[in-house]
Amino acid sequence: MGVFKRFYNDLRKERTLVENKELGRIYTSVIEKYNECMDSEEYINSFILIQSLMEDRLYVMYQLYKYETEGNWYELETYHKMVDLKRIVNELGNNQWIPQELKRNLITGVEIRNKHIHFSFMGLESYDKDLSESFYYLFREVDKLLQKHKQSVYNV
Repeated sequence: MGVFKRFYNDLRKERTLVENKELGRIYTSVIEKYNECMDSEEYINSFILIQSLMEDRLYVMYQLYKYETEGNWYELETYHKMVDLKRIVNELGNNQWIPQELKRNLITGVEIRNKHIHFSFMGLESYDKDLSESFYYLFREVDKLLQKHKQSVYNV
């Protein structure tokens, strides 16, 4: 199927190659696009963008967790290929990297994300402002924890 060649770029690998400074610019751009989508009520787009940022923060936190607890440093794409998001949330929560209430909300968020992505054709109306705002809240909570951790451990 030659039609997919152009789309088969492994974006996980590209994420691994991004420097922190460039990542900040990408995040800013994605959040701006998220806000534009929210303003124009393009909730499918806003949902995809914000849940993707939330997942990225969780994978980065997991990468640091594995490094600090086991001494293993693997590129993010390795975790993306091998580790399920629910497992990440459970491990981080069970080891006090995230509070239990946030863990429960993230597990619910992962389940909702999976249902929406895999069965979007069954309920387009379920993509709404509340759904996107809920995932934005989860993204911000995980990001705050990650930034706080990096500051305390790495003085970044």
